[in-house]
Amino acid sequence: MFKSFFSKFKKDSIKKFSKDPVCGMRAGDEISSVYKGQTYAFCSGYCKEEFEKNPEAYIAK
Repeated sequence: MFKSFFSKFKKDSIKKFSKDPVCGMRAGDEISSVYKGQTYAFCSGYCKEEFEKNPEAYIAK
């Protein structure tokens, strides 16, 4: 019973986080930006602002 609960919880929590393209830290889906149809998530408003100044510099990383 608990195994299936924790397995689902783990899968759900993994989906909600990705890597911030600016600093490389773990980013949630609360702060994001869309560029060329792709959504990018950020750890902070600062990283989002930096990305939006020159997205191509961070996508190439």
